[in-house]
Amino acid sequence: MTSPGAQHLRVATYNIHSWQGADNTADPQRILRVITALNADVIALQEVVSPNAAGVPCSLTELAQELGYHAIFGQTMLRPDTRYGNALLSRQKPQIVKHHSLAIHGREPRGVIEATFAFAGTVRIFATHLGLSARERSAQFTKLYTLFQRGAPEVNILLGDLNDWFPLSPLRRRLRLAFGHAPAPRTFPARCPLFALDRIHVTPAGRLRHLARHNTPEAKVASDHLPLVADIQVEES
Repeated sequence: MTSPGAQHLRVATYNIHSWQGADNTADPQRILRVITALNADVIALQEVVSPNAAGVPCSLTELAQELGYHAIFGQTMLRPDTRYGNALLSRQKPQIVKHHSLAIHGREPRGVIEATFAFAGTVRIFATHLGLSARERSAQFTKLYTLFQRGAPEVNILLGDLNDWFPLSPLRRRLRLAFGHAPAPRTFPARCPLFALDRIHVTPAGRLRHLARHNTPEAKVASDHLPLVADIQVEES
């Protein structure tokens, strides 16, 4: 577990597919076991549904507390039977939390959770899930980039399902300009990953020490995405 003065931070991003696995079974406890195995200090989740959806017996906060995490929910849609959106789990409570809309007219509503933590230095984390069309993602990243440029944290971290699978896409080029080069392991579909939809980006780029997908037998069936995990140096050496 990372303490406020620790030099390294482990982060992860995981699209949990409304708790539903590749076997078409909604099993929150299976997802929680995968999350536990990540051993991450901060985890961004996408496609999170709150109680009353099939197979979800309790709230995100209650589920997170089972694992020793604080939970922040970022609602993007209100469905007839449930709330839907992004979430951020953290072992340490953030100092500041902000919610921003990335909504594009005529498209599914999207948003980003911005959370600031005091580790060895100030670390600001953005957790999001971008849209399905290239034009939509471009507009959303323009909004995100404006948020990145505000303030002066020691480290900025972007976590999320960016829905961008083209190696030479305009979004990929903009990500490299903003964050430098970062590995992009394939994470979707979980059973036989072909596309690098899930991403972790860090500035300064040299703070990223290790990045890999979590490719266990249970993770391959728990959701349609594999989690992505990174170790980040939060204090300058």
